[in-house]
Amino acid sequence: MGELEAETETLGTVELAPGGQISRRCGCGAVEPDACLGRPSMAPRSTGAKVYSSGSTPCSRALASQVRESALQTSRVHGRSTTGTPWIFARRLKATKEANETFLGWCREWISESYGVEIGALHAARTEPHIVKYNHELHAGFKGIGTHQDGSFATVVMALSEASDYRGGGTYFPHLGDTVELALGEVLLFQGQCGPYSAPHRAQPISAGRRLLYLAFFSLKTTKARPKKKNRRPKAKSEAEGEETDIQHTAQERGRCASARRANTRHPRRVHPVPLER
Repeated sequence: MGELEAETETLGTVELAPGGQISRRCGCGAVEPDACLGRPSMAPRSTGAKVYSSGSTPCSRALASQVRESALQTSRVHGRSTTGTPWIFARRLKATKEANETFLGWCREWISESYGVEIGALHAARTEPHIVKYNHELHAGFKGIGTHQDGSFATVVMALSEASDYRGGGTYFPHLGDTVELALGEVLLFQGQCGPYSAPHRAQPISAGRRLLYLAFFSLKTTKARPKKKNRRPKAKSEAEGEETDIQHTAQERGRCASARRANTRHPRRVHPVPLER
């Protein structure tokens, strides 16, 4: 193409706006010039803390509302966490395809900016992002998830519910003495046990209502050294090497012939004379 018409990227779709200005269409459907300005900005929860959170923006709220609507329309459970929490794999919801790409793109940028990691070094499994639904009516006996560390390098959580949709809940970080409570479109970022700033935390139970979360676990890509392939072809010999080999073979052959003649001379019985023709 001679001109940039459309290009699919991690963060959404890039389009040529009227007048030749490049605009990016976010997963939420908003069009903004130059870059996606709707991505919320992260800030540390306290001075020096490696746990970050953000407020919401119109873009993040629209994205969260879209994913929430799709999640509420399905009763399927695609997987479960190690603690038994039911998961919905958002990539299996066709309506959230653009939102998933936008969210994962935002996540990579947040992690890169917060922890100084190259975006290309981050990997999300095919099950990411996923959605968690806590429903007090269905799981009244749920006592939360005890203090633990995620098995990720970094974990990103976006709230899909308004704070008024439920009571209780939140993510508690013992080392900070801080419970993070998120409203629709707000985000939490922290490291798992594969990161240098791993943050033990626990999920507080809700006492009423329904709470939905949109999560993504990221790991660091590992590069494995490829074993060198053995060259099974014989090495090409130079003309001089070939001549030298031929001379060696000739000398060896002459030596074997001389040995045979000496043996036949010492032991005549080994000689089998050929009868003369009559």
